[in-house]
Amino acid sequence: MLSGWQTVALTLGASGVTGLATFFVGERRARQEIRQLKRRLAHERDGQREQLEHERTERWREVLTREAGDFSTGVEQAILGIREVITALSDKGDVDAAAVEAKRRVHEAVARVARIKLLFGEDSKAAGVAKDLLPALDVARSLAERPDGGAWEKLEKVYGLHRDFNEAAFEMISSPEWKVGKSLSLPYRIESADHDA
Repeated sequence: MLSGWQTVALTLGASGVTGLATFFVGERRARQEIRQLKRRLAHERDGQREQLEHERTERWREVLTREAGDFSTGVEQAILGIREVITALSDKGDVDAAAVEAKRRVHEAVARVARIKLLFGEDSKAAGVAKDLLPALDVARSLAERPDGGAWEKLEKVYGLHRDFNEAAFEMISSPEWKVGKSLSLPYRIESADHDA
């Protein structure tokens, strides 16, 4: 049989071992919970980052769509102004007033191309077509004031360039590769945010 002190020592020793084991198990469990918490926080942070990137991309697409639409509308208004000059000339109407209005509309289209170059990129296909479209539009406007000018043929070229602009803008905006802060691929010549880091 064990003496009183031996029983106390044995009990204290067992309690110490149990306490020590509990401490190590608790420590291990705490480390596991910290790792799980860190993984959960990282997952939530990644989810928030993806959500913000998606929202930012959608807002940017809306801006590009609006500006491309404004430019395209400006081109259409300029074309209508040129057609009104041709109609005034053939119907013996007020050619001067129609010519002034057509010139104003062409100048509005010229003013809008600056935003296209800024937002789509100076070297983008959409900006290149827009830059080519404006001189053709102005030539068609000046030819419309002459009886033998050949404005209809020039307007056909303008219609083709306008269609090319719309296609290039649509392609860039709807491209699945396109994201704000990511590479838009080589044709759009925009550097990747990852490349800069």
